[in-house]
Formats: sequence, C-alpha cells, structure tokens
Amino acid sequence: MNPVIPLHFRPSDTKAGAIGKCFICALRRVLSDLKHCYLTDVFSESLPVQVKFPFYTTYTDGAASHPFVYEGQIDQKRVFSAHLRDNPEDKTFVKFSRRYGDT
Repeated sequence: MNPVIPLHFRPSDTKAGAIGKCFICALRRVLSDLKHCYLTDVFSESLPVQVKFPFYTTYTDGAASHPFVYEGQIDQKRVFSAHLRDNPEDKTFVKFSRRYGDT
C-alpha cells in the first residue's frame, strides 16, 4: 500500500502542513536531480555496458543459475543481446515484455 500525503488540509493542522511542505521540498530536489540526469549524458559510451542495462543478470535453467552480461539493445526494442559471463562465445538474447502470463 502506498502512503497518501494529502495536500489539502485545514490551516490549523500544522502537522499535515509540515508533512506537505517536506513532501514538496523532497519532490523538488528529486525532480532537479532527475532533470540533471537527463540533461547530462549519464549513459555515455565510456560507461561499462552493464551500467547502461541495469536489468536481470542471471537466468535459471532448472537448478543451475547462469550469469550473463548485456552487449546492447536491438532496434530500440525490448530485446537485448548478451553473452554468458563464463563463456563470451555463448551468445543469448533477453526479451522483456509489458505483460507476462501463465500460458
């Protein structure tokens, strides 16, 4: 459950006013930092590939776990090329979906 921060309250409710002010101040700081990230080239080519793709880095095949490293994104879609960490010659693909189902 997400917390609810009401921004409409009686002027005499000083506690709600203080909580609202803290929320607005924190939101302003976060949005400023986020704007800085988008205006600067955070994901430059000099960063390691894994920093640019902070997703799952392992998959399981039965009881065995296989770590892999992302190489790049394919055609600006939710499909990524990768290789196994232990064997760079063993290539694989990772696909993300908006919705997963049981079937």
